[in-house]
Amino acid sequence: KVKNKKNLKAAKKEKKGYIFISNHVHPMDAFLSGSAIFTKRLHYTMLMTNLGLPVVGKLLKFLGGAPIPDKREFLHEFRDQMKISLDKGAWIAVYPESVLEPYCDHIRPFEKGAIRFSLDNDVDILPMVYVFKKPRGIYRLYKRKPVIHLHILEPYKIVKKASKRETLDYNSNVLQKMMHDYLEKENETY
Repeated sequence: KVKNKKNLKAAKKEKKGYIFISNHVHPMDAFLSGSAIFTKRLHYTMLMTNLGLPVVGKLLKFLGGAPIPDKREFLHEFRDQMKISLDKGAWIAVYPESVLEPYCDHIRPFEKGAIRFSLDNDVDILPMVYVFKKPRGIYRLYKRKPVIHLHILEPYKIVKKASKRETLDYNSNVLQKMMHDYLEKENETY
């Protein structure tokens, strides 16, 4: 289930590139967010090792997997390719928590890669939060794990500070708190 679709529709109408972020809580969350966004060209930043996985690796590559280079000398080329994609209106998924923690019920500390991409390419960030709910209706009969809902928050524009480090720290903290507060509010109704 996708909630707050109006935020997604408004972002899609703008015809520009976006960085979209979410909590990394399910092995299939990239596919779930991709199916919600659907009509846009998508890229998912991921570890290089993920593309080497049998079957899944080929599927990830086909669906727009963008492996983060494991060697520093290729990082510049990676950033250039992401800029070209954003300039063409593609959307890039960055998981600021960086590591998958299945069914995690809180927002974990953020890395600053998503903020850096947004700042370097002058694009906005579309935050999304995966919320887990108890199965209801017919799902209660056979589903043991929580049901996943994707909540789309309003686009976030980077606030520039005196230095790049201050900008990265400030925006990372604001986004993390925004997503944390939203998840806490939704968990209260759980």
